[in-house]
Amino acid sequence: MKKNNKFKSGLNKSIFAALAVYHIMIIIPFIINRFLWRDVTTWYAFMLLAVDAVFLLPLIFNTYYSLEDTYLFVFQWPFARLKIYYNDIFIIDNVFPEDAEKKYKKKYGFTNKIIVIGFYAEVPDRKAKKLKKVKKYVAITPADYNAFMIRIGGKFSSAKKVASKLEETLRLNEEEHNKKKAKVAKERKQKADENKPIDVVISSKKKTDFNSDTADTEKPENTTE
Repeated sequence: MKKNNKFKSGLNKSIFAALAVYHIMIIIPFIINRFLWRDVTTWYAFMLLAVDAVFLLPLIFNTYYSLEDTYLFVFQWPFARLKIYYNDIFIIDNVFPEDAEKKYKKKYGFTNKIIVIGFYAEVPDRKAKKLKKVKKYVAITPADYNAFMIRIGGKFSSAKKVASKLEETLRLNEEEHNKKKAKVAKERKQKADENKPIDVVISSKKKTDFNSDTADTEKPENTTE
């Protein structure tokens, strides 16, 4: 993973204040345990310390966003390992749209200065028993907000250009294929027409019959000398 592609989540001052209070709560039992029930305060302190080491600190300080070649990777332990492909992105903004569905709105970060990314995702359709594309929105909070916006904007634009070029190439290839297909069909039809046997209709009327018919209508001239 390239370091310049990895952006840590920003932190509000309130987060730092909450962490300070939490760690004071861990330290206090070790200081005053001689004045209280030793077993209770010790277990209390170790429980808070375990939560701090296993869950709280990794959640806060190991939330990051990585701009890979074809997708944005969002990591927030233990909740999210999300890949958002640039081709599926349809909006990058700093607010959620008013019509955004609440169930598709999620935030991965710890500041109020957010970057909202709208993208298409495939979800199962129980009624149709197949996958369907729906709009989803996520909010992320990179510490280096401006640098991230520049980088993801570049990735997004490049992906769209590549997608447009690929779409145009596929369209031209399809047109060429259809032309060749039509040409082959035309050649086959011409060849079939050339090889088609010619139907010759021969009259069943006999020549003698023809002569007899004409004989009845034409009478010989009587010549008298």
